[in-house]
Amino acid sequence: MTRDQHTTGQAPGKPLNGPQGAETPAAGTPGGPDPQNGAQAGAESFGIQPGQIYRHCDPRESIRIRIVSYRHGDARAHVVDAVTGKRYRQILVTYLHASATTRDGRPRRSGYALEQGGEP
Repeated sequence: MTRDQHTTGQAPGKPLNGPQGAETPAAGTPGGPDPQNGAQAGAESFGIQPGQIYRHCDPRESIRIRIVSYRHGDARAHVVDAVTGKRYRQILVTYLHASATTRDGRPRRSGYALEQGGEP
């Protein structure tokens, strides 16, 4: 039996050694081939903190929420209604935005835009 020339010698379940492994960054690290793997374009880039107030981006809505708790790296933040302090729930951090406009300058129609900062 002859060995295939293209075999890298990698054992199943083992990381690649040599130049093959150096070319591909680990998932979730900046510089990954998928734009979702780099610095998250949403919430992580501006920092979610307890006490921050967000308003709904849809102009037909008047919803304002306050962040109650959030651990860096979690997919969800715990929020309450900003006015009453009631209606405790979780929200995906991808719905939280630093600005009410997109990168193209168009107004956002979904999600929540940062209105007021939180605790230092």
